Amino acid sequence: MVALTVKETSKFQEIKEHRLATKERTKILKKNLNIIFKSKKERRSAYIAILVISLIRAVVGVFISLGELYMADSPYLNEGDINIVVYVLGISVIAGFLFTGLVADKIGRKPLFYFYFVMLTIGAIIFIYGAVTPGIALILVCIGMSLINIAYWGLYVILSITTIELIPTEARGTGNGFRGLMGSFGSTIGLILTSVLVLFFSLQLIFLIFALMLLIDLPIIYKYVIETKGTDLSDLNIIN
Repeated sequence: MVALTVKETSKFQEIKEHRLATKERTKILKKNLNIIFKSKKERRSAYIAILVISLIRAVVGVFISLGELYMADSPYLNEGDINIVVYVLGISVIAGFLFTGLVADKIGRKPLFYFYFVMLTIGAIIFIYGAVTPGIALILVCIGMSLINIAYWGLYVILSITTIELIPTEARGTGNGFRGLMGSFGSTIGLILTSVLVLFFSLQLIFLIFALMLLIDLPIIYKYVIETKGTDLSDLNIIN
């Protein structure tokens, strides 16, 4: 009689279904993590390197966001000059995406990693000293910030492409999600570092620290990142 007449409330049923869905998502997550971290050592190491590079890139991104403040402190740049730099930045972001899309399949992913990190470092140095150089401050700042933004957003594209070409289809979403998580973690670290460094150092020195921080990535790329150009995604599986 009870079985025929008593029904579970809709709210209880909703909670039960939610719990089942949560358990299912947890199982899928564990399965996908096993796929990623039990893959061939070369690909597993390359993916971990991508996570580290993503973290460092995000830390550096926080320092880049201080650029406008640093320009405002320059005695050789006025408000109109800074507006010009902002317009140039918008163009350079688009250029970073386009350049990566055009070149990535021609020269490969790994050379672009080197190229962009060197470009970021050079751009940062030009920007740092350009802002305090009388007469040509606007020109140097535009060049420096353009190089920084082309490289910064170009790296975003190449990190995404490489992640896709390292991970089997069934775990690709999880792999990209973890890369994004590392980026968020890096941004948090960057904010903490920035809040501490600005108490003791000038913005010029902070940008120099940021430029030197980028050099950490070069040995990581050399030792662990593998070239994924030409990868047939259908060939990726748990073993590979």
